[in-house]
Amino acid sequence: MPADAVLVGPPPQETVEGYLKAARMRLTASAQASEQPDTYAIVAFPGYRTPEQAFGLLQDLRTVRVFFRVPPDGTALSADVRDPLADVRTAFARAADVAAARAAAAGAAGDAGARALAADEAAALGDSCACLYGAVVVAAARQLLTLADTGSVRLVDVAPPGVSGPSAVFVPLRPEQR
Repeated sequence: MPADAVLVGPPPQETVEGYLKAARMRLTASAQASEQPDTYAIVAFPGYRTPEQAFGLLQDLRTVRVFFRVPPDGTALSADVRDPLADVRTAFARAADVAAARAAAAGAAGDAGARALAADEAAALGDSCACLYGAVVVAAARQLLTLADTGSVRLVDVAPPGVSGPSAVFVPLRPEQR
């Protein structure tokens, strides 16, 4: 992480429970502030979601980045998005191509386990897999609080006031982080 970057996500050495409480307090304070400029936030889902499920939840917000991996132990990846569904499908296709190349290389090297894992990852990403576990969104804090209150998301953590997307490192919780 660059020295001047701001972390929006779980700090090192903090428990998940402590992080969830602190994030909720930051979100509530931000929503109660008199000025309501749009803010960046990380959204973490309680389980892995398909693109359609994720963007159904986030449809009223501007989504700028997504985090995904094939559960339970696929490579964690992210993709910047402008057109959420189209860009996520493109990111999945690219990741599937990379996984297929890894499968071929592992097969050529005689590593059957790595070949099978990479082939499974490529196949899952080729469909509309339930692989999304987080997103970076931009919205008014009150809108973000409404999303957090629906119970459809695990966490909404807002960036500090004045922090823009490029000056922050966003790290969502994965569903299995407890």
